[in-house]
Amino acid sequence: MMGKFELLQEKRRRPKESTVEAATTIAQVAVFSIVQLKEYCREHDLPQSGSKLQLVQRVSVHLKLPAAGASMEI
Repeated sequence: MMGKFELLQEKRRRPKESTVEAATTIAQVAVFSIVQLKEYCREHDLPQSGSKLQLVQRVSVHLKLPAAGASMEI
């Protein structure tokens, strides 16, 4: 789990015009607001209920992002 410091650093790296679809890591998805995550879920016919953590996980799975700590090597 990321600490507040890491999330703040990730938020600073995210361009203002960034969209949920452009996220390449779970950390990038986590910096979006609940409203933005729910909007993404609504647009892609995903459940909109649950906590922010559940929404982040749901969107990350939908975007097929690698799990936290997973190696990108094949």
